[in-house]
Amino acid sequence: MAQKLQPRARELAFEIVFFVEPDEDRYHAWSPMLPGLHADGSTAREAVEHAQELAQLYLEVLIEDGDPIPVGIVEAVPPGVQVYKKPVTVSVR
Repeated sequence: MAQKLQPRARELAFEIVFFVEPDEDRYHAWSPMLPGLHADGSTAREAVEHAQELAQLYLEVLIEDGDPIPVGIVEAVPPGVQVYKKPVTVSVR
């Protein structure tokens, strides 16, 4: 009996810009490239790590649903924010 081959997973790599700013006793991270993505953390680094995880899920859902990926351009950096460029890798079939 012939064995049905499964499609191989491939990875798509994105470089996402995250902005981070203090928010009372925590830090707020968001990406102007992925509208609606917001995360927080007890440190700036933790907020960015949470935002990276959310960005991966955000992109996976868009790809699975066949929706366009709204990766926008960062035109300006708001005053008082830290900027991080981080890789986000998504596995797709």
